[in-house]
Amino acid sequence: MEVRGYGQVFELERRIYSIDSLRLNPGGIPVRSIGYFVIAAFALAAATRLPFLGPLAARLPWYLRLIFAPLGCSLALGTTRVEGRSPHHTAYAIVRYYAQPRCLAGLRRCSRAGGIWQPGALVVLTGGAPGGAIAAVELS
Repeated sequence: MEVRGYGQVFELERRIYSIDSLRLNPGGIPVRSIGYFVIAAFALAAATRLPFLGPLAARLPWYLRLIFAPLGCSLALGTTRVEGRSPHHTAYAIVRYYAQPRCLAGLRRCSRAGGIWQPGALVVLTGGAPGGAIAAVELS
């Protein structure tokens, strides 16, 4: 494995320490958590349009639905690591794991255990004697 820089060795988290002259907390705010906040806010805003969740989500006060719930999601997802991976990488790996086949043969998906094998179309050639007629019969 060729390493061209320390950025490949150490995965440093990008943080925002100040906005213009406004100093944020000393540890900074992770950019990933801001992304989680925006996604959670849009998801909760869209949940008010759904048939079953809409009336329940609409009963929540706007500040809880659009500020505090996304803030809680971003804090939880921003601090959680599963086997050293961030939550969106973990979710992608889980989806990819369940989407791919469990058994491969010749780089193709195998049939399930206990399944019934059925042959495809079968062609039988009869009358192959020299000078004789050849008749093809397709069995399916």
